Amino acid sequence: MKDGDLLGSPISMYDDPGLAELELNFVTVYDTAEYKCVASYQGIGVITSNPKPVYVRAIKTGLVNKYARVGDDVELTCVCVGDRQATVSWTENYIANSNSGSVSTSYNSARKETTSVLTRSSVNIAKNDINYKCTMTMSDTSLVSSAQLYVTDDEGIVIPPKDRSAAEGEDVMFTCTFGNPVANPVSQVEWYKASSSGSDVKQASVINQDLGNTQFESKLILNSVVLSNKGQFYCKAIYTDDIVTESDRVTLFVQGFEVSPEIQNPKVGESASFTCVSSGGQATITWKLGEDQIPSGSLTEASVTPSLYDDSTQTQKSVLTISAASTQYEGVYRCVADFGNSATAESAAASLVIYNIVVNPEFGILGSSVTLTCTVKSDRPERVDWTKDQNVIADANAISDYSAFSKTTVNKITISNLKDTDFGSYACIAYYDSLTSSLMSPGAALTQLKLVSVSESLALTAGQSTTLTCSVSQPAGLTSTAVIAWTKDGVSQSGGSAVTTGTTRTLSLPLNSLALSRTGDYKCTASYSGVDGSLETEDVKLFVRGWVTPLGENYVVDGTAGVMTCAVQTEAEPVLTWYIGGRARSGVNTYQNNLMTSIYNVGALTSDKSVECRATVSGVTIDTSGTLGVLQIKSYSASDVTVLAGSTQQFSCVFEDVKNPSAVWYKNGAGLPSDQDTESTSANVKTSTLTLSNVNVDDRALILVRSATRLMVASKEEY
Repeated sequence: MKDGDLLGSPISMYDDPGLAELELNFVTVYDTAEYKCVASYQGIGVITSNPKPVYVRAIKTGLVNKYARVGDDVELTCVCVGDRQATVSWTENYIANSNSGSVSTSYNSARKETTSVLTRSSVNIAKNDINYKCTMTMSDTSLVSSAQLYVTDDEGIVIPPKDRSAAEGEDVMFTCTFGNPVANPVSQVEWYKASSSGSDVKQASVINQDLGNTQFESKLILNSVVLSNKGQFYCKAIYTDDIVTESDRVTLFVQGFEVSPEIQNPKVGESASFTCVSSGGQATITWKLGEDQIPSGSLTEASVTPSLYDDSTQTQKSVLTISAASTQYEGVYRCVADFGNSATAESAAASLVIYNIVVNPEFGILGSSVTLTCTVKSDRPERVDWTKDQNVIADANAISDYSAFSKTTVNKITISNLKDTDFGSYACIAYYDSLTSSLMSPGAALTQLKLVSVSESLALTAGQSTTLTCSVSQPAGLTSTAVIAWTKDGVSQSGGSAVTTGTTRTLSLPLNSLALSRTGDYKCTASYSGVDGSLETEDVKLFVRGWVTPLGENYVVDGTAGVMTCAVQTEAEPVLTWYIGGRARSGVNTYQNNLMTSIYNVGALTSDKSVECRATVSGVTIDTSGTLGVLQIKSYSASDVTVLAGSTQQFSCVFEDVKNPSAVWYKNGAGLPSDQDTESTSANVKTSTLTLSNVNVDDRALILVRSATRLMVASKEEY
């Protein structure tokens, strides 16, 4: 029996004397007790031995690792059992140290227990990971127990989280490492975002991990951060003993823009301003219009106020002011924040669209059409009216189109069959807010394109020269240049050149050494690219007067009469006079279709005469002169000839070599074959010789000779 409790099952013994043994193997402190042997005899009774104490020397309660925070009081307790009181010694990191703490030792004689307690008051971080050993000695037996003391900082944070800066869109991770004692491990870690309202927001994306070595790590993951993620964060560890350890607040700076520029729509001359506020720490802020940094030399009305940094909100504000808006400032604005270390952020863009209204000047030609355009940059107007010379056009029949994207209204009116009264100053008015506000454009001119000057019709004498000119308007502001052309009787004429002088463009057509064929109707036309219709002049009539049939050298045969003819082209019926040898004569005149034809019959002449035909029209006299020549036979065979039959006979005729004459010989009025005569020319005279071979009685005849151009008498020959 052990301390009165039966051990095992009864043993039946039949030997004499009987022997019972109790064997204790691998004794522990729990085997310390009083043991008795009890023998029971059947029918006789029970015999009990005296108690036999058994003492096991062992550590009953050994040291265990301790986890403490800075400032805690720590107790390390060691209990041993044995047959007597043990002597106790303590070491710190294996060194006996009387300053390692206070030690109290007690002995329970009834239980044979020696208890020793080492107390450390207000431990500090220097005592972290210290080994403590308790040695209990009973006679020749030493019992040893050891353990570690771990001390963490005042909040139990081994590695606290740190402030972070990130650009919008980046991923951010905060890390916090806690002490994780085996005896009092971390049961839960939570992350929070601090709120000014006091209701901090618990974060969801948390990864917790036991790192071993009595450390516990927790990570807060923020993916693709935006400005709303910025703020202060902290981690909180809850230990098994419900002790809560909380980190200091750390700040997430998100580098971006809390306030970006907003669309501005000033009127011309009004001021406008853009504001941007960057977040994420102190930065250098610059402004851009398109890709150009502002201010620049060309944007003299733009100014940037010094940017102001607010440390409490980690924001920086910058304002761009345009004191007098004009079209050169229209465009897309943005600001750029440079946080240093190559970290930059760019704001959203905003456009500056000047609210403006304008009518484009236009140009038109009488009888054609023109479209006037009014462009309104603004919110959609409720109505657009047109005025001409400050009077509202009641029936403008305008067509309007609005683009919400560009905030532009295009309003057009078309005027057909332009009249003189249609030209003037046009404007448009856009109405808003139930017609209580409006924008009115400056007046824009509808300018008439017209003929400035053109040459007048004229009549000139052949051989003279002139230049036809045509000038049309070329007003300032007209982007196209007048294209001017001359035609004659519908056929294009070349050779001219156009020049612009001031507001006039002129095309000159030089006509040199006029011929009669230059007579005709000339017309000037002008057109403008992008302008409906064209300009066209009335016909410019050019009449070239001169001789169609002039006089020259004319001849008659000596003693015969002739006919003289001249014809002259004139713009009106002329007075025509003949002069023969200086004496005025009248001919037979016929005037039709600007052509005067005159015939003068010349009587029998025996000598050359000078001839002149003179025409006078519109105060201008033109004449043509010539010679009336008398053709004479210089010598010829003039005597009758009698010859013998079978002989050969020749006849000759010598005459002036005028107009390349040729001779024809006749026999009794009938022409002889040309192979019977020969011609030779010398010294402006021509000799024709007729040869008759093997003559006979039948050859008797009257032989004559005639010029191919004039009749010339030879002689009568008989044989």
